Amino acid sequence: MAFFSDSEGNAPDAPQPLRALRATDMAGLVDYRLEERVATITMDDGKVSTLSIDMLNELHAAFGRAAEDEAVVVLTGREKYFSAGFDLKVFTDTPERLVEMIELGATLCEEVLAFRLL
Repeated sequence: MAFFSDSEGNAPDAPQPLRALRATDMAGLVDYRLEERVATITMDDGKVSTLSIDMLNELHAAFGRAAEDEAVVVLTGREKYFSAGFDLKVFTDTPERLVEMIELGATLCEEVLAFRLL
């Protein structure tokens, strides 16, 4: 979970209005909901939420949106599964995209860890 402050390190005063959205430019693997400065990002590919290239791109977009919203982030998966990890089909079906998937995973980790804490 990440907490945001303003440029001077102060916590935001006023709660933000309730707002929920589903990112329409995504393939539907990630759901982003914002409620009073708490962004809930849910991974759900209908199975075990593997970190495919599409999922990783949608997660990047969702975390970018959370940064714009200066939100606390709750990252979750579907019921019973958080994530099965990297999509192993990339290793066998499209090995030419393996480096892309690993770089997306690494930069997502950097992005998550770079969130400012209060």
